[in-house]
Amino acid sequence: MTGPDGTEERKTFEKFSERFLRLYPDYVLDETMHIVAKPDTPVVNLQNLMNLLKSNDEALWNESKWIFDPNHFRFLDGAQNKTQKVAFCSFPRSGNTFFRKYVELLSGIQTGADNTLHVNVAL
Repeated sequence: MTGPDGTEERKTFEKFSERFLRLYPDYVLDETMHIVAKPDTPVVNLQNLMNLLKSNDEALWNESKWIFDPNHFRFLDGAQNKTQKVAFCSFPRSGNTFFRKYVELLSGIQTGADNTLHVNVAL
């Protein structure tokens, strides 16, 4: 955003919808505020991801490199998970953000956390 004097202004306030569109351009929010992929957006099936993470098949890993592209967010396809239950429960200051970031880097799937993993130099 450019200010009246022609210099670049830093935006300090952002609506949720603006932030969502900026962070997740390939996704939309449905009427219940759930994240839904646009029709042409690649999504990941949890069962296929679990099979990939358990596999040592190099060809399968090469086919699935797109999942781990750090420049794009990935979400699950919403298919029912009948075989396994996945849950993560925590309490404040227990390492929730660190664990979520670790899972995101390991799986390539966004966990839904909007915090960034950073170092607090004041501590």
